[in-house]
Amino acid sequence: MKFLHYTSAPWPDLTEPLGTFPHPNQACDPDRAGEVLRDTLAHMVAAENAGFDWLGMGEEHMNAYGMVPNPTQLLAVVAAQTRRAGIAVLGNPLPLLNPVRVAEEYAMIDVLSGGRLVAGFPRGVPQNYAAYGVDIANSREVLYEAIDLVIAAWERPEPFAWQGEHFSFPSVSIWPRPVQRRPEIVLSSKSAEGVRMAARRRAIMAEIFVRDAAVLDHFETSRTIYLRQAAADGWSPGRDRFALNVPCVIAGSDTAAQKLATEALRYQHTCLTGSFEAQKQALAGQYYKESAHLLGRRFDSVEDRIAYGGLICGSPGTAVEQIRTLLRRHPVGTLGLQTQFGNLSPEHVHDSIVLFGARVRDDILTWDAERTRQADE
Repeated sequence: MKFLHYTSAPWPDLTEPLGTFPHPNQACDPDRAGEVLRDTLAHMVAAENAGFDWLGMGEEHMNAYGMVPNPTQLLAVVAAQTRRAGIAVLGNPLPLLNPVRVAEEYAMIDVLSGGRLVAGFPRGVPQNYAAYGVDIANSREVLYEAIDLVIAAWERPEPFAWQGEHFSFPSVSIWPRPVQRRPEIVLSSKSAEGVRMAARRRAIMAEIFVRDAAVLDHFETSRTIYLRQAAADGWSPGRDRFALNVPCVIAGSDTAAQKLATEALRYQHTCLTGSFEAQKQALAGQYYKESAHLLGRRFDSVEDRIAYGGLICGSPGTAVEQIRTLLRRHPVGTLGLQTQFGNLSPEHVHDSIVLFGARVRDDILTWDAERTRQADE
């Protein structure tokens, strides 16, 4: 059982929704942005000290939900400041980028961390393509070829030419090479074809943003597709092939945690993820027909989210019980607890991390080990 500390480094100071995408950047004070990013790095170090196994960030463009247009930059700093945890880039949307450059940057993190890179390769979300003005009609095919090119760049010890349908390079030979011959790869659970591709590559299938109960239902549908594809290919995945990330607030009491989560989720829904929802729906209809149904859901209460597993929220003892319930419903090998979301203060994020390490982690690991032993008997 592994635990992921994940963040998008959200902007916490909006007083009202920005209304349209891209988000007007006059709302972003550069000095304040530096504070938020430095706090984000400090949380990463605290998370390793608390026993988190992966430290992860995603990639966002031109919106206040996340101030990380290139997660490899910040995670390189995290790699240099930590010693044990996996450095999870979750991730670089390859259809938007130069895959050789991604192979190089990921290899640098692997070398800098001593072989701790976890390589996420999402297709990307609709607004990212709108931000860069990229036509995404064939993005899935571009993604597949780009992944093959990245892996070849990691593994081949001599210069090689690449001539594909979407990329052409006369000679590729990256410096440095990664410590790991092939780092762990994480792919999205969003589309059926993408899930089948993940199973064929024996990659980890992940859901990073649990917006509502429909996302968790979709995750289980995707798990079934993954397992069927693996069986057709002649192998049996363990739960280590599945990862799930949910928001998390741990405080001294259930009441205190729920009060914090209520405000943070309200802010996230009204100011961050909900402020350009109509545009996201239009883009999803154009680019992501398979997953468009996952957008535009209602704003669920803290109580509802706790009930269906879309939020870990409460005292340490309550959090232990909620995590056990979530793992029974969704048997994943890596559970992300997103303690930095919405407009939570750095102090409250830090408190959640420390309480997890001191009073939650070991209880879950002991319970999980016993559950695994009983299942094996």
